[in-house]
Amino acid sequence: MDENNNNQVNYGPEPVNNAAPNYGPDPVNPNQQPPVYNNPGAGSEKNGMCTASMICGIIGIVLSCCGCGWLLPIVAIVLGAIGKGKATNPDDLKHAKVGLICGIVGVVISIIMTIISVIYYISGAANSTPTYYYY
Repeated sequence: MDENNNNQVNYGPEPVNNAAPNYGPDPVNPNQQPPVYNNPGAGSEKNGMCTASMICGIIGIVLSCCGCGWLLPIVAIVLGAIGKGKATNPDDLKHAKVGLICGIVGVVISIIMTIISVIYYISGAANSTPTYYYY
């Protein structure tokens, strides 16, 4: 214990400019270099259009199956086409392709659902009264 400060232990000088302490080389491998951490996203920005295309495409497929999904698949196709041209990151390119494919599938499902509902209403099945059988 330090005699100048009553109950204070002296651990050495304080770090300069809040620097991290230097613990020295590894005792097992003193010549080993510190690890280098690569930043895979360094230098490339994420393209939000590609991700938005993928999200709109997936939600568009779900809504198309319900019969109310014309808008989102078309938005997915447009955003995917624009984002695919601007993609600099391989992940963004994958998201744009998924958005395009899901958008096209959503439009096809919407067309099929529209044809089915038009045939249903033309056939008069929507206006027919239910028949009850009493036994």
